[in-house]
Amino acid sequence: MLAIREFNHAQFYNILQKKHEELLKESKLNYSEIRMFYQALIQYPTEETLDLMKYSLKQTKGIKKKTHGKYIWLAIDKYPNEIFDNLKSKIKIDEIDEMDFETERKF
Repeated sequence: MLAIREFNHAQFYNILQKKHEELLKESKLNYSEIRMFYQALIQYPTEETLDLMKYSLKQTKGIKKKTHGKYIWLAIDKYPNEIFDNLKSKIKIDEIDEMDFETERKF
């Protein structure tokens, strides 16, 4: 994912789409993998990418939804693009997460 984040190319988008499906199906959360995935995905500022992020939030529940939401929010914050601004404003962040976000922003 790091290579895709740093050297995004249209060819890699299919890889990200497949990874997205895998991440949503996995029962265990790999926080660093989810973080890097959304940072790579956001390098493709398209409606399709926006739809994938929205789908992540609709298809997950509980801690999984909170985790995906957190890393989507952080990716948007780190790599801003107006196409994602509305989604970022809809993701709810609680006080505990705000402290954690300061640490996460470094990655």
